[in-house]
Amino acid sequence: MSDCEHIWNAHHQCQWCHRDKQDIDYEESKRDATALLLLASPGITPMSSLSGVVSQLNHVIAGLLIDATYDVNAVQSAINCAVKYGGVDGSHHKTWVIDQMVRMLSGNQYDAIVAGACDGDDGPNTYSWDEGIAP
Repeated sequence: MSDCEHIWNAHHQCQWCHRDKQDIDYEESKRDATALLLLASPGITPMSSLSGVVSQLNHVIAGLLIDATYDVNAVQSAINCAVKYGGVDGSHHKTWVIDQMVRMLSGNQYDAIVAGACDGDDGPNTYSWDEGIAP
């Protein structure tokens, strides 16, 4: 696209580059939507039309909203667990609280997180993971 000033005549065409206003608006909107899509999801390949890019943006935003809702609920559940059981005497009960909070916050990644916590210089069982005892 040239560095045109876009001065419109009565027919909605630029006096300088003779392109239609609607075509220029479409290209600029598509460029802006594509930039936003790539910002929100850098690895995605934008579709060729503006409506396609907008559809992709809708899916990305819906996914972000679902993730945000899940995270908020998980954090609230973990906080509730800490408040309800964190004051119970005994390290075995506090260990249970920590384990429960990790489960709530990690979702389906719990097993991988525990495996990573146990892994060390001596292999996958260098450290242990104690689930504690419920109060």
